[in-house]
Amino acid sequence: MLKDEFEKLMALFREGAEGKPTDLNKVFEESMQFFAHLKKEFEEGTPEERQEVVKMMTSMHSRVMDESKRILKNSGMSEEQLMTFSENPSNYTPEQWKEFQDSKSEIHKAGMDLMKVVKKLFPVPEHKDHAVQEIKEKGPKKIKSTGKKTGWMRT
Repeated sequence: MLKDEFEKLMALFREGAEGKPTDLNKVFEESMQFFAHLKKEFEEGTPEERQEVVKMMTSMHSRVMDESKRILKNSGMSEEQLMTFSENPSNYTPEQWKEFQDSKSEIHKAGMDLMKVVKKLFPVPEHKDHAVQEIKEKGPKKIKSTGKKTGWMRT
């Protein structure tokens, strides 16, 4: 079932990359459902199922990047130009802009929730090097001036 959702979502991305009219609300809703299902699989799945989810996420990332390149090529814009265009509220109606911002927030939250689950299941061990741990906790040490004269003379 997760694979079917994945393929359905990738088909929506592909249609958009090909310039076909795409309902962004549908893409958003399908994406949110897919990520909710991914999160559930990570929380409840067997180690083998989790491994399959990781493979699927890697494949999805790769395919989305490929489709993004096609969109850029078809638009005739650079990545920076497209980002600037997409983040300019004057390119949207007020309703579209609000919907875009709300969607962005929800996608970010879903991504952060998924990352929490992944970190809980696969914790990263703390670094054992005391100096590195101290830098993580306190930040890098500041270099203090010794106040010694350098031999430089005023003119």
